[in-house]
Amino acid sequence: AVSAGRDDEIKAILDELSPPQSSSGEIIASKRDIAASMKEKLEKLGYTAQTYVGNSKSRISLAVYDKDTDKYLIGVELDADAYESSPATLERDVHKPRFLESRGWSVMRIWCRDYWLSPSRVIKNIAAVADAHK
Repeated sequence: AVSAGRDDEIKAILDELSPPQSSSGEIIASKRDIAASMKEKLEKLGYTAQTYVGNSKSRISLAVYDKDTDKYLIGVELDADAYESSPATLERDVHKPRFLESRGWSVMRIWCRDYWLSPSRVIKNIAAVADAHK
């Protein structure tokens, strides 16, 4: 792209390599930044979202709440938070999601890298799952 002088293609490639930015122009790099950015984008779409719901050892990175039904529609767990929540794979990947699902939650695992590369696609997926559980 550089050799051929294709500026649009150069910009697209470089943008893909750069971390996303918040509405204030700050770089979104940490998992807390990602959760806050996801919350901000969902709230702009009209959803009620909360970050880090739960007790100190077992928190969900982001939860979408429906005021009309007074329930959480979906719990979004970022990969980095999931791995910090428990060193035991079975606990983290099986028991925790099953426990939440038994209480009416839909649980979704999001890779930070996926959000970093395509935040709009991830937000659309979260919104679709939330809407399906209303």
